[in-house]
Amino acid sequence: MNYEPFVNLPTSTGLRYWNEKSSLEYIHSFRQAIKLEFFTSAFDFFREFDIRGDYFEFGCHQARTFSMALIESQRFKRDDMHFWAFDSFEGLPDSSKENPHFKQGAFATSQKSFLELIAPYVPSDSRVHLVPGFYSESLTEDIAAKLRCAALITIDCDLVSSFEECLPFAIRLLQKGTILYIDDWRNNSYGDSTKGIPAVAKKLLPENMQPFLSVGWWGQSFIAL
Repeated sequence: MNYEPFVNLPTSTGLRYWNEKSSLEYIHSFRQAIKLEFFTSAFDFFREFDIRGDYFEFGCHQARTFSMALIESQRFKRDDMHFWAFDSFEGLPDSSKENPHFKQGAFATSQKSFLELIAPYVPSDSRVHLVPGFYSESLTEDIAAKLRCAALITIDCDLVSSFEECLPFAIRLLQKGTILYIDDWRNNSYGDSTKGIPAVAKKLLPENMQPFLSVGWWGQSFIAL
């Protein structure tokens, strides 16, 4: 499955054994710890202001952030929260024109693997919903009619074209107090508001969406006021 687990950070003595594998584990451990801190903060915010709603994730490779939402929902006793995973579960579409570094099928986590990864954290299968398919096909009116408002939305789309497809759908789920986390805010454009994902967000996000918390150097969250 090529799952990237949380790992222990190296000690000073461990640095003598530093190599490409250990440095990659260090980076992933650092990044996942920051993301988990964000999820804890978000659910603490929901507790403080009694924000009720479901969790929606667009782009679910390796189920790491999805698992964090499941974990924090149980810590904060959000027994009414449903969890929606929107993903092709086949990896990226053909993106050679947009970014030749991304290969078709990259970042693929099958539905079977996804369910296995979240299994230790699932409070009830009936509250986890997978919506497979590319966004141009899966984000339908029939699906929208089934959904409640969101407490937390995560968008982890490496491609700007995918972000453009899912953001308008995600906006329909907003209510006062919804937090929207965009994972790849600075990954390609350094956060330049005239380029890439920030430019799309600037054009599409409603005026009541205000910056909330930064997540590491890469991500940015917003809150609906």
